[in-house]
Amino acid sequence: MTLNPKRFFVYVLFFLASIPASADFSIDDLRQQVASGQYDAAYANAHRHGDRMGEPEFDLLYGIAAIETGKGGDGVLALERYRLGNPQDAQVTLYLARGYLLLGEAVRARAELEALLKEVTQGELADAARSLLEATRIHESAVAGGARY
Repeated sequence: MTLNPKRFFVYVLFFLASIPASADFSIDDLRQQVASGQYDAAYANAHRHGDRMGEPEFDLLYGIAAIETGKGGDGVLALERYRLGNPQDAQVTLYLARGYLLLGEAVRARAELEALLKEVTQGELADAARSLLEATRIHESAVAGGARY
């Protein structure tokens, strides 16, 4: 039996369409994009491969990229998933606080930062947490005072 070239082409197209989107995905590429500060590209890359959600490293990198690009909802969800398996990761707590602040949840952000500062008192992470805590307090004061953005 001879296969018609047009029919063969259609079969190939169906086969290619059935390959999962993640076939061209590389966690190494995503890691490199985040490490080099290419957050927009990392977010777009990860967003295209949402079927990888639930994989710890994917969730971590996706969450960081989302927070860095101002997409607090996506970032918080991804980082909360990551934190379920890695509750002691202090850097994730800082990113979560930033995400909560992006979402307007200043009270939750402050609680995360205060808990973080009980554990980490020195170094860049502590400095970043203190700086974000101050920004959170300013935000809370502005909201409580009726300021509009």
